[in-house]
Amino acid sequence: NYLQPRLDPQIRAVSQSYSGFDLMSKELDDKFAGENAQPPEPRLANMLELKSKVRNIQDALDTIMTTKDLVRKLLNRAIDGSTSSRLVLQMEAISLIGEVFTKLIPLPTPEITVS
Repeated sequence: NYLQPRLDPQIRAVSQSYSGFDLMSKELDDKFAGENAQPPEPRLANMLELKSKVRNIQDALDTIMTTKDLVRKLLNRAIDGSTSSRLVLQMEAISLIGEVFTKLIPLPTPEITVS
């Protein structure tokens, strides 16, 4: 027989309350609490404010300023979020900047000099 003999230990647990537990207040401490803080409503970035086509320099400047405001709104929202939502909003801001400067604002045409 290779089995070990059965152990039958006697475990005794003594229930003790925490020391000083009797000093805790039996009343609710709500009277000491202030008012509940109301979180501000998030300022959402409206991507539809961005122009769909840039035709002249003034449109390009307006598009850059609108992009700046949109990126600022996205990054301000990222401050209040969790790590994953912060990362998504930061990537959205980077993608927006890339989209504006590579696809929306046209590259200047080179000057052609005829000799």
